[in-house]
Amino acid sequence: MKRAFNITFNVMSLARSQRRALKKQKNDAIEKTLKHGFQPDQTLLQRQTIALAAHLIGILGGNSFRRASDATEAAMRVLERSNKTYPFPGLACKKGCSYCCYLFASASAPELLLIRRVIEALPSQSRNLIIKQIEDAPRLDEEGRWANVIACSLLISAECSVYRARPFNCRRVTSVNVKECISTFERTDDATDEVPYPAVPMMFADSAKFALSAALYAHKLSYHSYDINSAIKILMSIENAEARWLAGENIFSGAIIDGPEIIDEDHPYDAYIIEIAEIASQ
Repeated sequence: MKRAFNITFNVMSLARSQRRALKKQKNDAIEKTLKHGFQPDQTLLQRQTIALAAHLIGILGGNSFRRASDATEAAMRVLERSNKTYPFPGLACKKGCSYCCYLFASASAPELLLIRRVIEALPSQSRNLIIKQIEDAPRLDEEGRWANVIACSLLISAECSVYRARPFNCRRVTSVNVKECISTFERTDDATDEVPYPAVPMMFADSAKFALSAALYAHKLSYHSYDINSAIKILMSIENAEARWLAGENIFSGAIIDGPEIIDEDHPYDAYIIEIAEIASQ
């Protein structure tokens, strides 16, 4: 398996004093990452991703029946703190701008479970509207959603109804030019399909997603993604969904899968997730 970056911890070959020092370094990194978030430095970001993964592994190792969605929420808090510490001044995204919400979007099971928690906590009028939209939403893959220009079923009046729990794949989609977003959405003749985006917010969102995926892998839980609309439609009809998923039940059977479900150690993404999990678990 090809290593994604040059950070290796061979704990078994270290002396006891060295292991203690290594553990302290990791604990310090966890504390700093949780307090300050990520930093836009590639080397530091890799270490902080490992630190966050270690923290999430601890949450997933607990006894709470909500530990999957709790871990997701913890990762999102670090991401939000990072974006507040390092705001991008040229970001064109604003409340009510929803052109990207017509694209195909996917999320992992824990992200979907957190979305369900947020939906269930909404006022009854909003909750009932979302549930109706979910039930009425057509089953479309990525090409079908692009061709039919249909909004995400969680969108209400051009605003995300679960904004605080929006998935990492949604959080990584930002823009510095709303005109390009509009022309792409409206399929104008001058549309380039290449909306300019800032690198740092995407890098932060990816790091939080990597950390959660690695923590899930460490606990032998799936980190692969499902189409949000079809998966939420299934999820809203299942009782004790999170406990059942944590117990190994395939509660998302029938949802549109985004990519292969089988882990491929030779694939760069899976290889990277596995390495983060191995280092964070030590």
